[in-house]
Amino acid sequence: MQHDEQSITDLPVSPTEDRRRRTRTYLIMMGIRMVCIVLFIVLPDWWKVAPAIVAVVIPWIAVVAANASSQLGTKTDRVTRRQIES
Repeated sequence: MQHDEQSITDLPVSPTEDRRRRTRTYLIMMGIRMVCIVLFIVLPDWWKVAPAIVAVVIPWIAVVAANASSQLGTKTDRVTRRQIES
């Protein structure tokens, strides 16, 4: 019977670090949205369509990306002392 050893890499990311990562991701996406809104105001005619679509869709993408990044950041490769010694 094999007993699994505990490893420091098994620990999840701290809640503070997770919140910081999600906030940073969300704010970057909202910055992109603000650029799209400015482009919508500045660009003429049909060129307004692309920034308008991005400005409408990006809040949903920002929330999904921020939440997905918190789940992706918690999985790490587990290395045990036995693997290091061999």
